[in-house]
Amino acid sequence: VARILKVTPEMKRKMGVSSGMELLTLPHGQQLRMDLLERFQTMATMLAVNVLGCTGTTEERAALLHKIIQIAAELKTTMGNMFGFAAVMRALDLPQVSRLEQTWTALRQRHTEGAILYEKTLRPFLKSLNDGRESCPLSSTTFPHVLPLLNLLEKSSTVGEGSEPRETAEAGVEVVMFHLAAARTIAQLGGIYHSNAEGRLQGKNLGIRVICYLSTTIHHPIS
Repeated sequence: VARILKVTPEMKRKMGVSSGMELLTLPHGQQLRMDLLERFQTMATMLAVNVLGCTGTTEERAALLHKIIQIAAELKTTMGNMFGFAAVMRALDLPQVSRLEQTWTALRQRHTEGAILYEKTLRPFLKSLNDGRESCPLSSTTFPHVLPLLNLLEKSSTVGEGSEPRETAEAGVEVVMFHLAAARTIAQLGGIYHSNAEGRLQGKNLGIRVICYLSTTIHHPIS
């Protein structure tokens, strides 16, 4: 969807550029930006529905939260996919999920390391990304953190839909300027993200692994 991988010569001709990372910064990249925002919201909603639809015990739901936190950590560290990482974190931060007090308490009691990872590492890292105080290593990033830029460029389309993180909604001028400057860098590095993604995905299919991961825990998924 992001056109980092599998970009054919015909697609490049139609885009006018060689990478989706450059296209999303251009005026005629609006459809790609909207597609990515829709994909982000769909991913977050899917995970949230899986948590809310888990009809097992509180401990089983806490175990599912723990697995989702592990997925977020793998997307961030192993895969370098900041877009997927942000979507998973968004699912955990949705009010419908965050207000499951008994489930989060069970997580802290039964999966303490997962709770600490989420509260002390993953959440602060994402906030730093959104606030422009953190950047991702270029050598290991396959999909940069473009969500703040998408929300800035398509703000009129996302306001009121609940898809915009609070950190971005409250961004000051300095943060906005940081993300706009970062967009120029992202646009120039499409080839590096392509190479990194090819290396990370060689012999792997994270989507299948995530689905299998979730299906082992959810006994009665919502149809």
